[in-house]
Amino acid sequence: MLFVYAKKKKAVTQSDAVHTAQVHSFTRQETYQITVSRHYLSPDDNILIVDDFLATGAALVGLVDIVKQAGAKLVGVGCVIEKSFQEGRGLLEAQGVRVHSLARIASMAAPGEVHFIEEDNMIRQA
Repeated sequence: MLFVYAKKKKAVTQSDAVHTAQVHSFTRQETYQITVSRHYLSPDDNILIVDDFLATGAALVGLVDIVKQAGAKLVGVGCVIEKSFQEGRGLLEAQGVRVHSLARIASMAAPGEVHFIEEDNMIRQA
């Protein structure tokens, strides 16, 4: 098992042998060229992508693209917190990607008012 980080900016020490994808950050209003060294991904690999948040899905869609570039098998995406009221899950599922989240937020209203999808509903929707 190997744990690999996707870099938001290519390090000067990183070779040009990388898989890349363009990702737009909604919260930072910036576009990044994320990279993963070709050394770390091959067609023989089974990949689980793990991220902290799933909202618009831009970062995860970019990572899925990198896995496809490498010819590796994507087994799914795991997220700590998902904003289920945003389009991220739908974008990933439309590509046939399995998505699992530890907590799914159904809605957010006034400051401090967060409504979660109940665990029973989460299991049925997963």
